Amino acid sequence: MTALGDLIEIDDRTVLVLGQELDLAHDQPDVANALVHRAGDTLMLVDTGVTRPSVRRCGRRPTASGPGLGRCC
Repeated sequence: MTALGDLIEIDDRTVLVLGQELDLAHDQPDVANALVHRAGDTLMLVDTGVTRPSVRRCGRRPTASGPGLGRCC
């Protein structure tokens, strides 16, 4: 089973951060998946489609070293 914020390692520089489907019955919003890729000193966050403050804060935090990047949500 997967949950919001779970990580799927694509390769040693890329992870997929899982979002969640809209769940009206439990008043839970939909949250897009995010692809995170490290290229040298640059960290790219691709196509989140999310504007929730918690996700924006997550993107501003320093990441852990290595491919895991740490769980942030």
